[in-house]
Amino acid sequence: MSKSKGTYYGLEPKAHFNYIIGMERMSEMLPEIRKLHGEHWDETEVLYLDDPMNPDYEMMEYLEQNARMLCFTVRDGRGNMVGNSMFFLAHSTHIKNVLQATEDTFFLSKNHRGGGLAGAFIVYIEAYLKNLGVVYMGMSDKSPCGGKSLQRLMEANGFKQIAVHYTKKIGEIPPEVSPDETPPTA
Repeated sequence: MSKSKGTYYGLEPKAHFNYIIGMERMSEMLPEIRKLHGEHWDETEVLYLDDPMNPDYEMMEYLEQNARMLCFTVRDGRGNMVGNSMFFLAHSTHIKNVLQATEDTFFLSKNHRGGGLAGAFIVYIEAYLKNLGVVYMGMSDKSPCGGKSLQRLMEANGFKQIAVHYTKKIGEIPPEVSPDETPPTA
């Protein structure tokens, strides 16, 4: 197995050639993940580039601490993070007693794509989620925003396209509020 800088939780990390795939706590690797989030934003969030990237890491840490968000990583042979995928966990409102996982981010740095790494990443994530009792796993394809199409990868891994998601900006981003202030209400 490759050298690792990460601390892994849950299922054992999985080796894929010179890479390690596992689940880590986002709160323990913020500097590394910020860099990847920037790369991801620059590549796929073309529709939103008029707004600055400003992830709410405090909210993500809260969700992670409350078992509502998981962060999966890919590290290279030197232990550098070269990919990440974040999933939100929620109980379905459509089917009672069903836990579902929805992907927020699925990203590999450009120099680390190919060789089946993305497929191995999905297989690991699926096994991890299934072990938690997740029944439905949803992932998105950012090709309309400039990302590489994931259709073949998704279908090869048993996913079916069930919807096309549209987004429209209908308001302005509110100013940041310090922790001492009360946010404005409608």
